[in-house]
Amino acid sequence: MSTFAERLKQTLTNNAGRDTMPYRPGDSTVELEARVTNSTAKAYLIEPTLGHLWEVWLPKSQVVGETEPDERGLRTFTVTEWWYKKSGLDE
Repeated sequence: MSTFAERLKQTLTNNAGRDTMPYRPGDSTVELEARVTNSTAKAYLIEPTLGHLWEVWLPKSQVVGETEPDERGLRTFTVTEWWYKKSGLDE
């Protein structure tokens, strides 16, 4: 029986490149207003102001641009349309 770490590594190896699509110049983008609640080296945990999701992880590779936080802590992110749809924020 394999360990969780071994299964995870195998899954990531098998799915390499399938679940991510970095921004390329010319790709369609969407603007999204959200508050950052947490951040890692590779992603932001955000609370979108619109939509049905309370929190969603936003990969930094999908961010084309962002504003500084306003007095309420909200930022406007420009993200890839591909990620926006994949995350379910368009529903």
